[in-house]
Amino acid sequence: MARASCEPVTNCDAFKGENAKYLPETTYADQLTLFCGSDQIDLYHFGRGHTDGDTFVVFRGVRTVHTGDMFARKGLPFIDAVNGEW
Repeated sequence: MARASCEPVTNCDAFKGENAKYLPETTYADQLTLFCGSDQIDLYHFGRGHTDGDTFVVFRGVRTVHTGDMFARKGLPFIDAVNGEW
């Protein structure tokens, strides 16, 4: 999970007590690499786009990137303009 979106989740009542076990154990700020070789996956957080935790997931072995709802099949990227962040 991108570190930028952790605080609202960890402070949420739904994850208190017994449910805290469902919180992520690993977070990252800008980039995180998982696995190695042909199974390598790179996670990139370039900052806020549609939400605080937007992550681009690169599957190196198959030369594919998953962008979530940042890039639609048709149309322009879905980026929210938050006042004061431009």
